Amino acid sequence: MNALVTVAAAIPVVTCQALTRAYDARDAAIVRAQNLAAAVKARRAELDALVAEAHAAVVAVHVTTGVWAEAMRDHAAAVDGAATDMWRMLDAGLGDMSCDAILAFDPNAV
Repeated sequence: MNALVTVAAAIPVVTCQALTRAYDARDAAIVRAQNLAAAVKARRAELDALVAEAHAAVVAVHVTTGVWAEAMRDHAAAVDGAATDMWRMLDAGLGDMSCDAILAFDPNAV
C-alpha cells in the first residue's frame, strides 16, 4: 500500500513540474513574439523613412528636369537667334564686320 501512496503523491509533483515548464516556455514565446513585434515596428519606421526619402528624391528629379528642360529651350532659342543674326549679316554683305561677328561669337555667352 505504501508504494501506491508514493506513486499517488509523486504524480501531482510531476504534473506540477510539467505545468511549470510549459508556462515558462509559454512566457518565453510571448517575450520572443513581443521582441519580434517591436523589431517589425522599428523596421517599418525605417522603411517608411526610406520611402519618404525616395519619394522626395523623385520629386526633386522631376522638378530639376523641368527646370533643365526650360533652360535648354531658352539656350536653344538664344543660339538660334544668334545664328539667324549672323546669317542676316552675311546675307547683307557687311564684309569684314560679318567675319568679326562670327569670330567673336561665343555660344556660352548667349
